[in-house]
Parts: sequence; C-alpha cells; structure tokens
Amino acid sequence: MASTATPAYTGVWINWNYGAIKGATLTVPTQNAFYLVAFLAVFTGITSSHLWSILCYILFQFRSTVTPQDGQHHQHQVIFRNHHTPDSALWQFLNSALFWRGKKRLPVLAALPWALLALLHLLAFTIAGIMSARVSLVTDNGSDVLVAGSSCGSWKRVSSDDTESWRPLSTAFLSSLAHDLDTASTMTTLCGNKSFSTGDCTSYAPQEIRWSMISNIYCPFAPKMCIDNKAVRFNSGSISSHGHFGINAPAADRFSLRIVMECAPITRDGFMQDWHNKTDTLPNMQPYEGEKFLEFFYGPHY
Repeated sequence: MASTATPAYTGVWINWNYGAIKGATLTVPTQNAFYLVAFLAVFTGITSSHLWSILCYILFQFRSTVTPQDGQHHQHQVIFRNHHTPDSALWQFLNSALFWRGKKRLPVLAALPWALLALLHLLAFTIAGIMSARVSLVTDNGSDVLVAGSSCGSWKRVSSDDTESWRPLSTAFLSSLAHDLDTASTMTTLCGNKSFSTGDCTSYAPQEIRWSMISNIYCPFAPKMCIDNKAVRFNSGSISSHGHFGINAPAADRFSLRIVMECAPITRDGFMQDWHNKTDTLPNMQPYEGEKFLEFFYGPHY
C-alpha cells in the first residue's frame, strides 16, 4: 500500500493496462500540464495546415499536364494551388461536383476522391487533437499514475555495531508501518461497507479482494482438540499482482497467489496443567520467587 505522500513518477512510462502502444503515457506535474495541453493543441493545428499544404503541392504537381483537360480538372488545380484549409477544400470540391452536374459526365466521381481526402485529413487531425489531451496529470481526479518511491521494500538494519545510528531509523520505520497498518484497517472497514466513494477506495487498491468464508468444516487437528470438532476456513481466491496489488508490469511478468487459512477454536480441557510452581517439566527456566506456571500441551516438546 502506497502512502498518499508518495510522489508520482513524472515522464514517459507504459501503462500495461492498455499495452505497449496504447498504454504509452506522459505524466507531468499539474503546474506544467496546462501549458503542455495548450502547446499540443497549437502544434496539432500547425501540423495539420502544413501537411495539407504539402499534400496540395504534391497533387498539384502530379496532376499538372500539357494535354487538354476539362474545366473541372482545372478548377481542382486551382483549389490545390491555393491550398485551402481541409474543410474549405472539402466544400470547394463538393461545389465543383454540383456546378459541373449536367455539363460533363459523372462530375461527382471526379470530385469524390479529393473530397474524401480532405475529409479524412480533417477527421484524422480532429481525432489527433482530442487524443492529445490524453496526458495523465498528477491531480486528484483519479488519473492513473506510476508511484515513484526510492525507498520501497522492506527496511533492513544495516549494522548491529552502531546502535545509536540505526535506532532513529528503526523508530521512524516502525512509526510509518503502524500508520500504514492503521490506514489499511480503516480503509478496509470503510470500503468494505461501501462508506467511501469509489475514487477514495481505488486510490489504495485497484480491485477489492473478494475473499470467501466456509464455516463448520472439520477440525484440522485431532477432533478432540477443537470445540465441537468445528473450524472455519477463509479463502482469498486468486490475488493478482496487477489487478489487486497495482504492480505495473507486462502480462508475462505478472503473478497470482491464493491464501487459504483455517481457524479453529481449541479447547483447554485435557491439554492444560493448572498453575503450579514445579520446574521439573521446565528445566531451563529459572523462576523468580513465588512465580507459578500455566502449561499447555498441544504438541511435541523439543
């Protein structure tokens, strides 16, 4: 579980929810995001106009000929030569088909390829302008981000020689661990009861672990050790490293696990020796004066 204070990675990364191509994502800080979105909108518009000018120039040169052509051909050349915007060119090509209707054979077929080219160009860059806004922002709107932690993993004590150097680190680690466990317990209660909104819950875990419980199963120990010879079994089901733990990895690097735990209330009758001060059964114990022992016998003594 990542702390809310953990910074998000900024830069280019792959969101493996959508694959290597569609999942290519750029995450930027909020203060820079608005400039980037504005730049992409302007850049897309400039690219669209210049690409259309290049296409018009190529088509004008390709269609230029010294052989006689009809009026509609020359009208199309004028449109290419003046390289109108794609929407304007589309309108001009359609108008040429209407103008030459009845004056030549099949004027629509002559104008249709160029009208479709202008339409496709217009649609392609319209979609590109919309898709340019697919930038993951470090905000609270539920965008997918990659957690960037330089101190992830288990805390390890480096040396046992210098107690004073590792004690503050150990105290800080245990304090952080206690905070994380408290947060996890709170979120489990609230999200399990659907008391929080979906966004608050999914910020800690992409998917809920839907565990199951089977009661009244047989005692996993000797029958007489369990009360009424009954126990309960908890089954986590398949837990995915990607869907449940949120580890961003390709499909080939993902793993799943299942945890099955049985809990049985055990009886003390016949397995307990009441308070006593004898040490013959506990030869290694050095009791204090007046100290008594309560012994349980549920397994072999080593």
